[in-house]
Amino acid sequence: MLMASLADDVEWPIRTERLLLRPAVAADVGATWQIRRIESVSQWLTRAPGALDEHVKHFGEPESLAKTLVIELDGRIIGDLMIAVDDAWAQAEIAERAKAVQADLGWVLHPDHGGRGFATEAVREVLRICFDDLGLRRVSAECFAANEASWRLMERVGMRRETHTLRESLHRSGEWLDGFGYALLAEEWANRLLSQLNKAIQFPRSERLGLRMAVVLRTHVWSRACRPHELRAATECWSRWPTIP
Repeated sequence: MLMASLADDVEWPIRTERLLLRPAVAADVGATWQIRRIESVSQWLTRAPGALDEHVKHFGEPESLAKTLVIELDGRIIGDLMIAVDDAWAQAEIAERAKAVQADLGWVLHPDHGGRGFATEAVREVLRICFDDLGLRRVSAECFAANEASWRLMERVGMRRETHTLRESLHRSGEWLDGFGYALLAEEWANRLLSQLNKAIQFPRSERLGLRMAVVLRTHVWSRACRPHELRAATECWSRWPTIP
């Protein structure tokens, strides 16, 4: 599902202010292995990369490649990202409506490039891809509670902590560790954008309402519920500010 969605709905590569994001290919295996084998990185990964041949086998699997993006800086891979689209839980009678509506996220960044905002820049763009391009309704991510860099990143990009599990996850060190779970809904993301815009630009109340509809429509959250005149108002409002992110 993810492979088809990315191919159909996202134009690659995607450039942010400083980075380039693109789907991973088999030839990226060496660069990603070099990053993932670093101790400060691998200690938090679900799967330690092990020897190169082991990483080649896992990384090259179609299912793995389909949910992996790489982060490039000036043509060099400095990390990778995961967007694992999945079904939401639903009661049996309406299960079809819960197909491929959410995603689990993950990320790895080379420590040499830490502290410069690259991870934040990349993950913010992943959120935009999920909500704007893929039309998902919810994203989530999990980490060990001891992985402070990861959960602080989630909070910087606007995700909220939903769970704190006590000694629930077995680390390869043999210790049972606490875990954190974070999530973000599409409407929360839209409201966050709107809040940032309202701080930057002062609109009359009627125009703010139109802008709100435009932002929400862009995330594909409530478009089906809008009346025709609301759709026209939102479209007109959006066309007046083409530089709104």
